[in-house]
Amino acid sequence: MEQAILKTLIYADLFDYPLTRAELWRRLIWEKQLAPSKRDFEATLKRLEKNSKVLKRIEQGREYYFLPGREAMVKRRRRREGEARRKLEKAGRIVKFLRLCPWVWLIGVSGSVAAGNARPGDDIDLFVVTAPRRLWLTRLWLVLTLELLGQRRRPQARQIKNKFCLNLLISADQLAYFSQERNLFLAHELRQLQVLFHRHNTYYQLLWVNRWVKQFLPNWPPRSWPAKYFSSPLPRGLVWDWGERLAYWFQRQWMARRRTRERVEPFLAAFHPRDLSRLVLTRFSRRCRHFQL
Repeated sequence: MEQAILKTLIYADLFDYPLTRAELWRRLIWEKQLAPSKRDFEATLKRLEKNSKVLKRIEQGREYYFLPGREAMVKRRRRREGEARRKLEKAGRIVKFLRLCPWVWLIGVSGSVAAGNARPGDDIDLFVVTAPRRLWLTRLWLVLTLELLGQRRRPQARQIKNKFCLNLLISADQLAYFSQERNLFLAHELRQLQVLFHRHNTYYQLLWVNRWVKQFLPNWPPRSWPAKYFSSPLPRGLVWDWGERLAYWFQRQWMARRRTRERVEPFLAAFHPRDLSRLVLTRFSRRCRHFQL
């Protein structure tokens, strides 16, 4: 349990984010088959607090826990939480326009804004689930709508403050895509997703298909999971099917000159120039070795 607590604090420290007692329990990194014991957690944390001056394993400031020498993160967290709230409020207003497209089945905010850890100059990353076989028509709608509203973050733009980035779009029939690469980083990304809109039970489908997250974060809410995988209506229409193929071809050609490491597939549009998963997990592993974990 002591190793689990330290690993959880180390992971949060990578993002300059101290944790409250409740957050430390909910985000506890536990990769064993037996479920963690709340009583064991409380006893271990109390022991670590008592021995903190001798062992220098963790420190506590106000209601937050963090690694030794990192008390400056407390003020930083409070500033960033306020910034994240303002960005989420703006996202809620913009989503009212984006969800007018019937093929938009879920819109959520991901990244630093979803984590409550946003800087003033950060953009707002959007995670979108589309109707099956309508991803690229939906993306076309989203791009045009954000452009008309003057809210889209354009590629290579320098001024990105409060702009919206269509970070990841995935088709509703491919939600199991995330389970192909199960890791701690992806588990956290799914856990902290802030869903602003969904239809056809899409959010619950996302939870159910990716319940593997509990292999890393067993205390992740919600505590109750859907009893089954929900079915959703499939869009029909031969004309729209041809339109989807044309939209995919056109946008793929348009992106060809600027593409680096982005994933562009019929069922997926992932715009991640850097592999953050590998970067974060490498740093996490290095820090764990430093603490002899």
